[in-house]
Amino acid sequence: MLIDLRAPRPRPWLRGVLAVAGGAAIASCSGQPPELGSDVSEAPTGALLSRVDDPPGRPPEMEVDGAVRDPLSWTWYDPASGVFEAGRDDGVTASDMPVVDASEPVEMFVLAPQLPAMVSVQTYRAVDDSGIPQDQGRSLDCSDVNDACALTRHTDRVGLALDLDHQDEVAFLSISVFYDLPQLGLEQPYDIVTYGVSVRTP
Repeated sequence: MLIDLRAPRPRPWLRGVLAVAGGAAIASCSGQPPELGSDVSEAPTGALLSRVDDPPGRPPEMEVDGAVRDPLSWTWYDPASGVFEAGRDDGVTASDMPVVDASEPVEMFVLAPQLPAMVSVQTYRAVDDSGIPQDQGRSLDCSDVNDACALTRHTDRVGLALDLDHQDEVAFLSISVFYDLPQLGLEQPYDIVTYGVSVRTP
């Protein structure tokens, strides 16, 4: 497996957010996503997904509160070159992210119809004056049976509904979406795309 290292290095805060979110989600998967093509697959976390699709052709955007946003970062397999290419939005801080209200259900959409192998949300309890997330909180695994982080499939997108009212204090969310790549035969063959969302508390 090769990764394109020509992409710019992330700022230190962004590198930390992406490493924590991606590492936690991979660990919770234990390298075993639901099987492709099964009617109902049970992930090791207990999350039930109806089936797992091949990934989109490119890293999808996310819609938050009616606004379409690019991902913070992605690692994406190019079948033509056989290379995993890495990219990231290097000039942003948490202050640049869309803002959602913690007192209301939060609904976001990954703008691709394919169902991912897994979606993991990492919470942060604070953001400092420089817009850097601080104090890592809980990690949520999202599924169609998890009321705290529910997935819904639509014709052209996958919905993500978060109930933050019952969580610890939250100031920032890092959302990592994993797409299965069964044709590669690797232990953890994923396309990964990560988004960021700031949270407003009452």
